[in-house]
Amino acid sequence: MVRLGQGKPTAWRDLLATGPPERLVVRQGPAGQGGIQVAGLTHWDVPNLETLHQMLSLGRSNRATAATVMNQHSSRSHALITLTLRAASPPRAQGITGTLHLVDLAGSERVWKAGVASPVQRDPNGARRLREAQAINRSLLALGGVMAALRARRPHVPFRDSQLTRLLQPALGEGTT
Repeated sequence: MVRLGQGKPTAWRDLLATGPPERLVVRQGPAGQGGIQVAGLTHWDVPNLETLHQMLSLGRSNRATAATVMNQHSSRSHALITLTLRAASPPRAQGITGTLHLVDLAGSERVWKAGVASPVQRDPNGARRLREAQAINRSLLALGGVMAALRARRPHVPFRDSQLTRLLQPALGEGTT
């Protein structure tokens, strides 16, 4: 099974959805269904690697990018791919299940160097790009705080500081390998 979502620090969208993009929210999932999740994110059964490759290509083509001074095709969001793998014989039997999260983080930007802080008179999208860059940087800072707390084995890990870290909590938190 595969899920592919794009996350701006305050909103997520389904990169595999067939209709127009909808704003999805991160919330606590139903008991027994993995804790924190993106409500409304579709999941697809993938029978083979060719289908997986097609789905990843679709997700990549649906991902938001924009030009900055530093990069012509800068991703303006994080992407989270969740693969749930099940080994069972016969195929519909109960078997061993594992989950793999792959995250493509939007890059940290120095807003002046990237040219996203230009005055609105020169760039009508400048204010929006500046807010995006600031939100991306806050999200990356929150992830760094979580990683530092885990590395130091602190009793409190600040998973709630961003939607990205809330989503990654099951993969990074206590009892994971």
